[in-house]
Formats: sequence, structure tokens, C-alpha cells
Amino acid sequence: FLNRNRPWLLQHLVELLTPHSMEALGPTGRRVSEYIRDVHADLLAMGEGAHKAGDRSDISSDDDDEDMAKRRDWSRSPLVGANLAIAQCWLKKARKRRVFGLLVEGYIQNQKQDKCSTCSRDEKMCTSLRVGLARDGLFDPYAIDYIIEKFDERYSKTENDPNLWKSFFRSNAEFSTICNVCTNRIERNKLNRDIRFPGQGRLTRPDDISSDEDEEELRFDPLIINRFSDEGKMMCKWLESARKRMGGEFPRPIAKEQVDQYVNRMRQKKLKGVPNYKNQASLISNAVKDTEEEERKDFNWGELKLSNTSKTLALRWISLARVNAFRLFLEKGDEIRSLLRSSLNSMNLEDDWYFGQTFRMDGENLSQEGYILSQNRINREADETVQVQNVASERDNFEQEITEKINSKKIIMEAHISENAEKANKQMELRCQELHKNSENIKLKIQEEERREREEEGAISSEMATLHKETMQEADALIRVEVEKHEYELQNKNVARKKVFAQEEAVLLRSIEDQNRQSQMNISNIQRMNRSSVQSSEREWRGRTATWLHTATRKVRLKAEEEKKQQQKTGLAKRRGFKKNL
Repeated sequence: FLNRNRPWLLQHLVELLTPHSMEALGPTGRRVSEYIRDVHADLLAMGEGAHKAGDRSDISSDDDDEDMAKRRDWSRSPLVGANLAIAQCWLKKARKRRVFGLLVEGYIQNQKQDKCSTCSRDEKMCTSLRVGLARDGLFDPYAIDYIIEKFDERYSKTENDPNLWKSFFRSNAEFSTICNVCTNRIERNKLNRDIRFPGQGRLTRPDDISSDEDEEELRFDPLIINRFSDEGKMMCKWLESARKRMGGEFPRPIAKEQVDQYVNRMRQKKLKGVPNYKNQASLISNAVKDTEEEERKDFNWGELKLSNTSKTLALRWISLARVNAFRLFLEKGDEIRSLLRSSLNSMNLEDDWYFGQTFRMDGENLSQEGYILSQNRINREADETVQVQNVASERDNFEQEITEKINSKKIIMEAHISENAEKANKQMELRCQELHKNSENIKLKIQEEERREREEEGAISSEMATLHKETMQEADALIRVEVEKHEYELQNKNVARKKVFAQEEAVLLRSIEDQNRQSQMNISNIQRMNRSSVQSSEREWRGRTATWLHTATRKVRLKAEEEKKQQQKTGLAKRRGFKKNL
């Protein structure tokens, strides 16, 4: 009966009991809750340790009655405080290591070579060859822990995307094929490594404390162990054996001094203000923050100078990276919703006796909540589009206004330059007419003097001809100088006017750039706030959905296996009945 109905009993065991009955005492004086835990453990372990054909009666199994009796005496009180935090942290890391290892197990096996990477032995020269991970070129069975640690440092400790992990593993993993000879040599080296026996070397406390203890990334509450419990007895036995091996009198003469120094050191740490961590989440988050701060202190990058082009490229890359990360986040959500719908489709109303109506309704509520979150996300995206369009419209209007202002100033400048040039040209034309008239007067005067000279002397002297020629040249030169001076002054005025306009234009163009930068910042803030809102609500829903899916997937698989076995039994019975009728 128990073997056939074990899944149903495990599913509905909680519904069959009440809190009042759990607190009652049984016939043996033990609480009923402890008895229920034993029954639950027996149901889970049903079939384990059963005798099989060929077992020898003179050889006892590991799970004999004595061991089972000791296990029943173990404390079953729920873990709290630091013990709970340590257990949850270990369980989380162990699950992650197991899942990540299974994801890349096939890829590791495909890297197997025909010979040993260390001694070059092939399969003919050794008993067996196996492939594994390596670190710094040497075979290391714990290299996957190092790769997982690097993966957590690069992304985050909560990142569990299989595709991302496989890609990171393929780019960072080292492989090594090792033979049984090299494996035995490594094991012998481990056994023969140098061992420092107790009592040798320097004292390690309280002065020689490692830096890891100084930093104390994770601080836990003091652990108090009852001397008469199994743990306390084990520790007392270890202490007696260690003292007997070390020899001498106990406690040591310097023990009190060392304890006092250690207590003072712990008191100083407490006075500095040790944070009061309440749960595992705060423990891990604060540990990550401390680690990031230490890493920032270790890296001394100095001042980084980037050009405008480099800044633009960096900002564009960051924007695209955020968009791609959010897209992957949404794709993961769609995948979870699809898996949730598939699991719900496998649970019919007539199967509530197996899955449980409450469990199925929880799944439907999660599906409905996921649909509502999707609709809310679509509405947020629509609102985000409207807000972005409004910001872009304000930016375009501002840019158009400034552009029109620049064009109007340019038209005014060109009109002013044209007006000044026209006025200056008129003045220069009058001045040139005046100079030409003066030159004509000088020419007439020279001609009159030359006429009188011919009448009196019969010819013009060379001195007079030279003087008259120089006088005419000076008059022509004066005209040229005045024209060049006018053109130079007009050009300088135009240049000064254009320079003033260029400065005003640069200020206006800078205002456009500032407005574009502010608009881009506003758009980024709008998108970041919407994404943060979506991710916060989505992560909370995904956490509850993942828990439900884990249980649902296991139940659906077990039910399918049981139905398959039942069909096989039914088919076998039909065949037997058919043969019997024949």
C-alpha cells in the first residue's frame, strides 16, 4: 500500500494533519511532529537498503538497525540564524555546481584525446584514459569551481542562464586527458605531501590571523554547542585526543593570555560596528558589495582621458548593451511562460487527486499573473514610447527654433555687411572722384608751366620734366593708396562682423548640443525606470514560478512514468488473458 500510494501520501501528508495534532505527544513521549518526520523520511527512502538476490547474510549493510537508530536520535529542530544561512548558502552553491556540471558534461567528454596530456601514454600503454578539466595546464578535479567563481565575478551570483554559462565555459575552460598511471601518481603525492604535526611551527592566534578573517566578508553569529550533544561529545573527544598527542599540561601557561588577546580583538571589531545581518540575502548582498569595494581599491586605473568620439562610442555601446540585456531578460520570461502553460496543459481536472487542486490553482494563478505582467509591460512600453516621443518633439522644436534664430542672425549680418559695403563704396567713389579731379588740376597746371617754358626757353628742361613726372606719379599713387586703404578697412570690418556672428552661432549650436544631451539623458532615465519596474516585478514572479515549475515538472514526469508502467502491466495482462483463452 505504501509503495503504491507513496506519491499521493507525500503530496497530501500536510493536509491530513493539523497544527494541534502536530504539537501533541505520542505514546513514547516524543512529539508527533518528530514521528511524522520519521515517517516522511521512510517514505522518501522506501526501497533503499532492501536486500537483493545474492546478498551475503554474514555481511551487514551500511544502513543497519544500529545506524538507523542513531539517525533517529539526531536533532530535527529547524535551523535558524547563522546555521540556516550557512546551510542555504552551501545548498545554493552545491545545486549550481551540479547543474552547471551536467550542462557541460557532454562537451567535456568530447574533448577526450587519444593519449595522456601529461605522459603521452595511449590506450595500449595504460589501463584507462579519462578527460577532465585542467588549471594552468595541470589536471585539476576542482577546476570547475574556479570557472564558476570567475563566471559569478563576471556576471553575478544569481545568473543561471544555461546558454550564457556554456558560452563562458567554452571560452575559459582548459581540458586535460589523463591516464590511470598519472592519476595514481597524483593520489600518491597527495598522501605523501608534507604534514605539519600539532605543536610545530609558530603560534597562529591571536597575532597571525589571515587577511580573510580580517575582512570577514560573511559574519555569522557565535556557535554554541551543548557539551552533552553528539556534536559536543565529538568535539570533546577530538580535544582530548589532540591534547594527548601534543603532551604536556593543560591548559597551557600562555593560554589565558592568548584568550584575553583574542577576546579584546573581537571586542574591538564589535565596537567598530559590525552590521547585523538578518537573513541570507543581506549576507550575500553585503559580501558582494564589500568584494566590489575591495576590487575597486585594488585597481588603480588613474585618470582616463577620452575624446568626444570615444565618449560617444562608449555611451552608444552601453546603451546597446542595456537594450540587449533587457531583450534577453524578456525572452527568458517568454520561455518561462511557455513552460508554465505546457505544465498546466498536462494537469487535467480529473487528475486533481494526484496533483492536488490547490497546487493546480496556484499554477493557474501564476499563469494569470504572468499574463497581467505581460500586459502591464506592454502598457509601460506604450507609455514609454509616448514619453520618448514627447522628449524628442521638444528637442526637435528647440533645435528648429535655434536654427531659425541662427539663420535670421546670418541674414541680418549679411544685410549689414552689404549695407556697410555699399555706403563705404559710395564714399570711396566720391573720394576717388576728388582725387582724380585733383590729379587733373595738377596735370593742367603742369601743362601750363611747360607751355610757358617752351615760349620762354624754346624747350623744356630735363629737371622740369622729371619733376612733373614725379608729381603725376605721386598723384596716381595717392589714388591707389586710398583705394587699398578703403578695401583693407572694409575687409577688417567684415571679418570682425563675421567673427562676432561665429561666436554667437557657436553659443547657439552648443545650446543645441546641450539640449540633445539632456534629451538623451531623459530618454535613458525613462527607459531605465521602466525597465527597472518591469524587472523588479518580473523577478519576484519568476522566483515563485520557478519553485512551482520545479515541483510541477517532477510530478508530471513521475505521473507519466507511472502511467507508462500501468499501460505496460495492462498490456501484459491482456496478452496473458488472450493466451489463456487460446
